[in-house]
Amino acid sequence: MHQTIEFIEGCNNEELSLLAEDIRDIITEFNETEEGEFVDFLREIAETRGISDLLEEIDAVVQIIKTEPSS
Repeated sequence: MHQTIEFIEGCNNEELSLLAEDIRDIITEFNETEEGEFVDFLREIAETRGISDLLEEIDAVVQIIKTEPSS
C-alpha cells in the first residue's frame, strides 16, 4: 500500500480526477485489508486539493460497499 500512496501523492490534480473512473476497484482492493485507512487517505487528498469529483466518487463507492452483502 505504501507504494500506491506514494504514487497517488505524486499525481497532479488532473491525474487524480482520472482515478475517479477506477476508484471502486482501488478502494475495494485496499479496503479489504486496511479497514478504511486507504479511504481516509484518498478523502484527505481529494479535500486538500479541492477535487470534488473524486471526493464525490469516493463517498459513492463507500456507500455502495457498505450496502453490499458480505461474501
